Amino acid sequence: MGTWEPDPLRFPNGLKPVSDKAAENGIDLLLWFEPERVIRDSRLDKEHPEWLLKTRTGIKPGHLAYRLENNSLLNLGDPGCLRWLTDHISKLISENGVKIYRQDFNFPPLQYWRDNEDEQRQGINENFYVQGLLQFWDELLDRHPDLWIDSCSAGGRRNDMETMRRSVPLTYSDYGLVKNLMKLKAHNVLASWIPYYAGINYGDDWRGEGFDRYTFHCSVAPFFSLAVDIRDDDYDYKHYGEMLAIWEKAAELILHGDYYPHTSPEMDAGGHMIRQFHDPAGDRGFIQCITHPESGEKSIVLRPMALGTDTAYIFDNLETGERFGKSGGEMAAGGFTLALSGRDACIWFYEAKIK
Repeated sequence: MGTWEPDPLRFPNGLKPVSDKAAENGIDLLLWFEPERVIRDSRLDKEHPEWLLKTRTGIKPGHLAYRLENNSLLNLGDPGCLRWLTDHISKLISENGVKIYRQDFNFPPLQYWRDNEDEQRQGINENFYVQGLLQFWDELLDRHPDLWIDSCSAGGRRNDMETMRRSVPLTYSDYGLVKNLMKLKAHNVLASWIPYYAGINYGDDWRGEGFDRYTFHCSVAPFFSLAVDIRDDDYDYKHYGEMLAIWEKAAELILHGDYYPHTSPEMDAGGHMIRQFHDPAGDRGFIQCITHPESGEKSIVLRPMALGTDTAYIFDNLETGERFGKSGGEMAAGGFTLALSGRDACIWFYEAKIK
């Protein structure tokens, strides 16, 4: 942090050979930056100390203290600093064939803003800083029209209205990667605000059990990352392909459909979660139910919303091959009952029956 150049020992020709090889295989290169944190003895620390905000009151105790001891905050509210950073990052994007610019920020800035402004002007550094950040992103998008910005910021700490206009969170939280219930809660909140976000499939607590049905259901999102080591032949890739086909159908509905949370995002201990996405243009969608690992419920009733009362619908479970038909009125009156045990899930797709 503070230099942001390809390592000449590992990448003597930069990252362009990597991005070229990726492009030959239909893959885009994502490059991970953290441009706001400048560590001691880096390029900017030596060449432009006037652009750096340093704490004047000492490091406050806390779990992030270790990140602050040798760090400064790059002052994006300084026009000269902002201009240099924009040109430098833009050049790296062009020279290295970067298609997705990932900006992380593992650094709490508040103390650095406050320590460098007058008591009567508290907030002025933050004001200009945030304006500079948004201007920086806008300029990158103007110079590189096909660029994606992936916003992380220490695990989803920048999903505000302005950044959501410019970026998507492809990793909203490291913690959420490996805690299925936490991941599920995060998705249900994100679905209320952000059209595009990522669901990363991984087993609970980094145990590495990988991709099972339950983890898959908890990971369903517009973007899906299959966290497996593809060099390992022991995975059940046939099953993965079947589940990914289900995700592909669900992802389109999440992107273009209306979101109906049937239960609270905070799944009760031993309870279950039901959510639905309905595409009114196609009169189709899906309803999904996921149970808590300790659920003791014997049966659950699903009542899809937004269905036409007099319209006939076909319901399909692509995992089991089950299919049935019911009208929207029948669904509103009684729904349909299914049996799910603890740590279980199902997803039912539906569409209006063509007369």
